[in-house]
Amino acid sequence: TEHNIAFLEFAKNNLESALNYAIDSLNKKQDPQLEYFAYLLALKNNQIEIAYNLISNINSDSAFKDFVVVPTLNKQKLLKQTNFKDYGISSALQSLLIMQLIDPLSYNINPSSSVEFGNIYMSFGLLNQAKESYLNAIGASASLSFANKAYAYYKENKLPLALNFYQKAYENNPSNPILYYNLALLYEKNYNFNKSKQMFSFLINRYPNFPLPYFNMALINFVEGSSQQAQGYLNQFLSKYSSIKKKPNSILAYNSYAESLLGKLKGPQNISVRNFILLKAISNNDFDYLKLEKNYLNDKLRIDMSDYNMLNVVSALSTFNPELNRLVANLYLLDGKPDQAIKRFANLNDYNAQDYYKMALCYLLLGYNNQADNYLTKSVLLSKSPKDNTNPLFAKLVIQIMEQNLSGMQDLTKKINSNEGLLSFDIEVKK
Repeated sequence: TEHNIAFLEFAKNNLESALNYAIDSLNKKQDPQLEYFAYLLALKNNQIEIAYNLISNINSDSAFKDFVVVPTLNKQKLLKQTNFKDYGISSALQSLLIMQLIDPLSYNINPSSSVEFGNIYMSFGLLNQAKESYLNAIGASASLSFANKAYAYYKENKLPLALNFYQKAYENNPSNPILYYNLALLYEKNYNFNKSKQMFSFLINRYPNFPLPYFNMALINFVEGSSQQAQGYLNQFLSKYSSIKKKPNSILAYNSYAESLLGKLKGPQNISVRNFILLKAISNNDFDYLKLEKNYLNDKLRIDMSDYNMLNVVSALSTFNPELNRLVANLYLLDGKPDQAIKRFANLNDYNAQDYYKMALCYLLLGYNNQADNYLTKSVLLSKSPKDNTNPLFAKLVIQIMEQNLSGMQDLTKKINSNEGLLSFDIEVKK
């Protein structure tokens, strides 16, 4: 009979055929359990109008006893929503590597010139001016000593110590922009971006033709996900750099790194072959090569990215750009780990309707129906149009089905017209 064939077709996963046979059987003889089964099939097939007609005919929850609904995630749809290019992953990772490859600028000063001026002032009886010159000589000598120690610690990759000694060098010669730049650079290398941005901004305002602070601001903005601002700083750097007629060797590498961020790096030129290949691999999302170089990269970046798959990299970058937690949450959902996805959503600074919808799905997949329903309500309240409510309302409907609430099913089925969201469900027949 059509009744039996419907269940046979369902067992073969021929859901459309199973629904047709079930409806044919119902046209001949009413059967509440078969009607409910057909309702579930119609929902799975996104035939909402048929589903509503079927659920409207049921007046007893006894029809539900032989069926269990298990929520599932449509990973194909989620994968289509997960666009890595939108997040500037390669630019951020390149920028992190570049900011660790940049060396502090060479700092040399001759304190003896200040001593000579002091002696001249003293011979003329200008005691205050002489005192100032002698103090300048002492400060210059101390700053040079501290700067040399700072650079030595930097070469040993002891960056916190290098930062400490560059601070002392600057305190002894606070009018020197090179020392101030090196200090800002060490804050950047120690990932104190708020402090380093403040210092680079000061240098830009005070010395607008000094190109390097623009470049450093570009790096930080790329890492923090502000790609448009980063591009602006990068263009300003290139403009200032090109206007320098005689370029010091110490800043030639900066132009190569800028070309890397622009995707125009053609050869090693002013950077090592190894770093050239790494930067090209990052820009091409060649994670297989990055895995081979992971020890070198982790040492350089001072961030353990583990095995250098996409999840490792994006998780590490989310420390600097909280918006990436959305992407990490998607990756965990694709990996079948809704518990980890929830933790990532918790790190967002603000939430939209889609965030609440996905958080609800996480709780639903974990079996926490009440929490899921609460987040679905938040999603509905934040939706910009009634059309945007369809997916969270469908998820609410699935909760009502799981809880075998007939009036809830009838009410919500009437309110939706399709399911274009990430949630579906499996039907399990008890007998």
